[in-house]
Amino acid sequence: MFSLKKNSQSIATIEIFEPRDSNDEIKFMDALNELLKEDAFGMIVSITGEKHFSLEAKKDLGIWFKNNKEKLREKCFGFIRIKPNEDESLSKKSLAMKNAMPCPYDVKSTIAKAQAAIKALKSESFYQNQK
Repeated sequence: MFSLKKNSQSIATIEIFEPRDSNDEIKFMDALNELLKEDAFGMIVSITGEKHFSLEAKKDLGIWFKNNKEKLREKCFGFIRIKPNEDESLSKKSLAMKNAMPCPYDVKSTIAKAQAAIKALKSESFYQNQK
């Protein structure tokens, strides 16, 4: 299942959870494209369950991130991934993702921690844009 919720603070929460559907990958890509139409946004992403993205979807995501790097740098004030089983110190894979992202990226273990982190990033972004 796929869920996209946007709030009035330009924060999108994207969840993919059981039961997984073959259209979840398409809906995820569509949501990313939709977010790029915003002036500014932050996103919280939670993907749970056993099924992983297909190899083709992973390839498409890699191309999408590469092609939209500048737009993400300009518009995305933060990307928080929720990984319940990962402690707050980033794994090697998450650290590589953080280094590759053109916008602030972090991993949190709960939705509450993710929401607090994205709000802090938004505040930092607003402050920096006022200078």
